[in-house]
Amino acid sequence: VGAGVKFGYPVSEQISVDFGLSLESVELEVFANSPVQFINFVNQFGNKYTYGSGTLGWARDTRDSLITTTEGTYLRASSELAGGDLQYYRLGYQHQWYTPLSRITAIHVGAEIGYAGGYGNGPLPFFKNFFAGGPGSVRGYRSFSLGPQDIAGNAVGGNRKLQLQAETLFPMPGA
Repeated sequence: VGAGVKFGYPVSEQISVDFGLSLESVELEVFANSPVQFINFVNQFGNKYTYGSGTLGWARDTRDSLITTTEGTYLRASSELAGGDLQYYRLGYQHQWYTPLSRITAIHVGAEIGYAGGYGNGPLPFFKNFFAGGPGSVRGYRSFSLGPQDIAGNAVGGNRKLQLQAETLFPMPGA
């Protein structure tokens, strides 16, 4: 159970900042076939947590269109800091670059990096790990299916992320 609010503010035509606050109450349930890291986390830190987090972000967007982008860049830096029963931080940076090949076709190259960790007396909660896979990152893979795995092959995520992508963008034929 949780609630949060996030506000974005345009500083200029291309630059915006955002900030948010949230509060969550989490009750975890693990099973005999859950990844060992998940079971160990619950055994060490219990299964009930209440914590709050604050986020802060900055973005610069020079893309020519949000729907049919053919030129420009998108940069975003973000941070999250949580306190309470769980204490952790997450940092991220995303950079996307678009260049036209023709009037309706473009090349998109992007990178995303992230780093997270726990502070105080605990580690990064496993459910705040980074993952890749799915339509927003690596197409052709199930969402959140890529990343470190346990001995049974379950994706458990990690505290670091580096994702690179290159795409050719073009309109769907007949659209």
